[in-house]
Amino acid sequence: MVARRDNASVCPAPALMLVAMLFNGLNPLLLVSYAVQVLLVVHCFKTGRNTMWIWVLVFLPGVGALAYLAVEILPQLFGARSAARAARRTPRH
Repeated sequence: MVARRDNASVCPAPALMLVAMLFNGLNPLLLVSYAVQVLLVVHCFKTGRNTMWIWVLVFLPGVGALAYLAVEILPQLFGARSAARAARRTPRH
């Protein structure tokens, strides 16, 4: 008969071990900050924004993300709503 192994001795997946080693002891808010920063850099690439924003996001992590949100993303969101509202109000011929 084959002896069963205890679940505690089972080795987790190698990818999970790598993640655990890399982020062992890091603050979860720091990880969230890094994730937001990466997402904003990807957004900057995909939307064709000025490459200056990539440098701002990389070298000024917290402040750069807030500046990018305030200068690039929020006006776009609010502008889209007001433009749609104005389009609804204009008479169609």
